[in-house]
Formats: sequence, C-alpha cells, structure tokens
Amino acid sequence: MPCDATPRYYIEKPRSGSKKIVTPNGEVISCEYTEDPHKATGTGFAPHWGSCRAAGSFKSREEHNG
Repeated sequence: MPCDATPRYYIEKPRSGSKKIVTPNGEVISCEYTEDPHKATGTGFAPHWGSCRAAGSFKSREEHNG
C-alpha cells in the first residue's frame, strides 16, 4: 500500500478509529492521528490515498461509470 513518507503518531482505536495507519511491520490498523507523542500508541505511516490530490485520476473506468 503506498504511504506518505513522513511518519505520524497515532492512538490505536480498533473499533472506533476513523483513520488508518500502516505500522512499520506492515500491519494496517484503525486509529486516530495525534500530534502529542506522549498520548501516542506508536508511529506509522498514513496511506497515501488519504492525502493524494490526484486520487480521482486513478479510479478505474467501472468506478467512473458505475
């Protein structure tokens, strides 16, 4: 999964997290992002599709027409 290059702090929230994070070992988990390292569960990488300005140009024809 393509990810942003800058690591982010996250708070793991398995059932209620509205964001996703990819951990350094490749696990994808639900979370919320935080700027406070003292509150963080860990660091990981945000999936790039969340910040990509050109995401719409990569959809398949079926997604465009469906």
